[in-house]
Amino acid sequence: MTNQLFFYLLESGLCLAAFSLVYRVVLSRSTHFFWMRFYLMASLGLSCVLPLIPEPALWYSPWFTTPVAVSFPAAFTLDTSLWFAQGASSSAAHTGQPLGIFTLLSYCLLLIYLSGLLYRAYWLAMNLRKIRQLIKRNPKERTADHWIVNLSENVPVFSFLNYLFLNPTSRQLPAYELQQIKQHELVHIQQKHSWDVLFFELAALLFWFHPLLAYLKNRLREVHEYLADASVAGKGKRQKAYAHLLLRLATESKTVPLAAPFSDKQISRRILMLYRSRSIRVEKLLFTLILPVAACLLLLFACMDGDSQQPSPTQQADTDKRSSQVAPSHTEVIGKISWQGNTLYEDQLLNEVLNLKPGDVYNKEMLNKHLSYNPEGKDIASLYMDQGYLFFSIDIEEKPAGAGRVDLLIKVYEGQKVRLGRIIIKGNGEVAEEKILEQIAMQPGEFFNRSQLIKAQQAVAAMGYFEPQQVSINPLPDPAKGTVDIEFVLTPLTDRNFQ
Repeated sequence: MTNQLFFYLLESGLCLAAFSLVYRVVLSRSTHFFWMRFYLMASLGLSCVLPLIPEPALWYSPWFTTPVAVSFPAAFTLDTSLWFAQGASSSAAHTGQPLGIFTLLSYCLLLIYLSGLLYRAYWLAMNLRKIRQLIKRNPKERTADHWIVNLSENVPVFSFLNYLFLNPTSRQLPAYELQQIKQHELVHIQQKHSWDVLFFELAALLFWFHPLLAYLKNRLREVHEYLADASVAGKGKRQKAYAHLLLRLATESKTVPLAAPFSDKQISRRILMLYRSRSIRVEKLLFTLILPVAACLLLLFACMDGDSQQPSPTQQADTDKRSSQVAPSHTEVIGKISWQGNTLYEDQLLNEVLNLKPGDVYNKEMLNKHLSYNPEGKDIASLYMDQGYLFFSIDIEEKPAGAGRVDLLIKVYEGQKVRLGRIIIKGNGEVAEEKILEQIAMQPGEFFNRSQLIKAQQAVAAMGYFEPQQVSINPLPDPAKGTVDIEFVLTPLTDRNFQ
């Protein structure tokens, strides 16, 4: 799951970079401000959504084949025939597996990422609180569609949502200049520019590390100002007077971060834009570049996903060899393997234990063996049940991916951890029960462990008092209490002379 998060952030970052490059090179000098605002907002929205869209190969496959959902029994882990094969071969224990350098690195990166996310959330909450305090502590006037807050502090004039904040200096200006300031801020309020800013700030929780998000946000704020200036400045002498007002009220003082101030440090670009010749209508077609850019990004992500799932040349050769030996040419092979619902173990470790990879022949019996019980090595059920997850289960969904491949979505239901209850011995008539319990070496209150239970079965069978092939075990779970009683059913040897 950590890997999926990192891939999502990487692909979203590539989207931000591509859309920012197009804006900087092609669109930044336009005067179609409405379309510039739309492009910037759509760029961020698509950057969040595009990495979540399925790769193109999955768009058309349902038209030709009907997806088949294969579900394993929800309680297959309680079937003791899957726990103990004949001969009760030893099962590899998974307790205490080393994490590995890449897993540790991913955890460190995840910790850094979450720290930045929490800091950014704190920053956003504090700035919203600051605006709220300004509203509460200062007198307000209600108009038809907005509030005017008369500040006692000398911060720049600004607006946020439907609040217009006037400082003492602005209230002393001539009436016509004050009216221009109010009209400018009312454009922000009426066109709901604050919601654009809040959308970017929420996205900044996810992409706080990405410098191009700040670039797009700053360009959006400029476009907001261009829209407001264009609505108020007018032409000729009125436009010149408005430019002088901007210069006169330009300030280097610190503004409220979420606010839209009337005059800020980037005043020169706003004045230049006032006098720039209007772009011709046909240039609006340039904003449709967002569509081919988005399509190219989707294809790029499909290639990235495909490459990440492709086996190496050596693995592919081995797969082809096995396919020619054990399966006819029409046999399907495994495509993409995805996990869902796993919280205890990362996808990378589960894939290692599953020991199946893209390109392998899709054999349901082999898949079930690697999931439930593999006498020759590790399996997913042991990985969980050795940690106490007795009620662990799995569902498998097949998704045809074309070209003879089947994508597998493995849904993990971990359930609750279970402790041992009573150890019950049945069928023993001659041997002291304490002697049998000593061989079992399991204590009530311990977490359930399937590998230890298999070893206990082997130890009891090797005592020489009971039929080795008839040492059976019945788990008696009590989900309400979170415990399981273990019942050993023994058959004494008929030809042994007990002392």
